[in-house]
Amino acid sequence: MIALKKLALIYNYRCCYCGKKFNIDELSREHVEPRSRNGNGKKANIRLSCKVCNKEHGDMPSYLKAHFINICSNKLNKQNYEANRERNRNNQILSR
Repeated sequence: MIALKKLALIYNYRCCYCGKKFNIDELSREHVEPRSRNGNGKKANIRLSCKVCNKEHGDMPSYLKAHFINICSNKLNKQNYEANRERNRNNQILSR
């Protein structure tokens, strides 16, 4: 499983749902496909979220979580948009 600190660096300390920047102690690993729904701990299934968003989404199926990410992403300002682009580039580098 990817370390929280490494995940925070990849995501620039921003929650994948609300896009806000947090301190490391306010963040947690988010399983895209919850473990309760047979999700695993591999990098492809882990995202960074604030503890509030993580708790709010609970064991929601991944297809519904994707909807929330899209809604929140539309509300982000240009700075958050750029941070998400950087995160995606970093994820591509990690997946090689």
